[in-house]
Amino acid sequence: MRSGNTIVLLIVATIIFTLEGTSIVCAQAEKPIRIGVPYPITGPLAADGIGTKNAVTVLFEEKGMKVGNRKIELIFEDDEAKPDVALTKTKKLVEFDRVDLLNGYVSTGTGYAVRDYLHDAKIPTLMTAAGAKHSREWFSPWIFRVTPSTYQYSYEPAKWWYQKGYKGKTYKKVVFVGSDYASPREVVVAFKKGFEEVGGKVIQEVWPPMGCPDFGPYLSSVKVDEADAIAVAIFGNDAIRFVKQWAEYGLNKRIPIIGIGGFCAEGNGVPAMGLAADGILSWYVSCSQSDLPENKKFVEAFKKRTGILPNDYAYLAYNSAQAAYKTLEMVKGNVTDKTKLRDALQKVEFTTPMGGRAFFDSKNAMVYDMIFREARRTNGECHLFEIGRIKNVKEPYEVFP
Repeated sequence: MRSGNTIVLLIVATIIFTLEGTSIVCAQAEKPIRIGVPYPITGPLAADGIGTKNAVTVLFEEKGMKVGNRKIELIFEDDEAKPDVALTKTKKLVEFDRVDLLNGYVSTGTGYAVRDYLHDAKIPTLMTAAGAKHSREWFSPWIFRVTPSTYQYSYEPAKWWYQKGYKGKTYKKVVFVGSDYASPREVVVAFKKGFEEVGGKVIQEVWPPMGCPDFGPYLSSVKVDEADAIAVAIFGNDAIRFVKQWAEYGLNKRIPIIGIGGFCAEGNGVPAMGLAADGILSWYVSCSQSDLPENKKFVEAFKKRTGILPNDYAYLAYNSAQAAYKTLEMVKGNVTDKTKLRDALQKVEFTTPMGGRAFFDSKNAMVYDMIFREARRTNGECHLFEIGRIKNVKEPYEVFP
């Protein structure tokens, strides 16, 4: 009898244990995938941070905030574009919120500040717009750089203006104007290398300080009569002031501008430049006026959320979110094994809103199309329109080791 009771008790215990184990497995399966999204929502880069945050949200909302049957939870943090704050917020996301991957960072300073911590923590991380060194001397297999480096977006595209030009005009000689700090100084090295390799010549360099209130003395020194264009690496509010003063001095009728990278951007840039932007040439990763269905979908969703058109940073953020989501699909929502998640991210490939192919190279730098643009007056406003592109622009490691 005792033996029979023992057997019954063992069976009951086994059933209870099995049911509890099943409930634990179900609870784990229902746990949402957590993605940390650190961007500067306040501070000097807030405009770009808010735009990138909204772009990431647009992508995941398009996907229903889930992959397969697993919900996705976005955990936002304001890194204020400050390195120390970024490190503190990143540790909070990793150690307290237990995020499965990170998708964020606008400032290169914050990107570099968190590099060692993320490398040691082994958290797959997509850097939206921070840090060429992440795929060079500070390479980490856990960090993926979405933004093109200064070398990547300056070297190969510089050749295009000499070789192809626009409306039958090619550009043989240019004056380079850049804000006097690290990034434009890198740009000029890469631009000159590419431009002069195919026969072009940078005949003059002009270096106003960052935050320059009056570009008059610098504009008056430009060798207008000797150059075919001004190649400009000035960004943010400085770019807006530069364009307005270029027009006020009447130089818009004498020499065109070729804007490099984010010099001429939708969102807050071109609207603030007003009609003075008409005719400015530029290139970078996006063009919101493209008629491609993928682009229209993104632009409409972004504009509905924000009231403005997405700038290049918003496109970069959307691209990084695309890469994250595609990776989650590849692992079928299983984020337990971070090494497998990282390896899937390294193999990810997708089509951007601009219709180009995007993927990561062997050092986790994203490869994609560079878009050449013209600002045109349209219904009393200026907007950017695509005039050409170079497909699959890679990081030129062999030229700039």
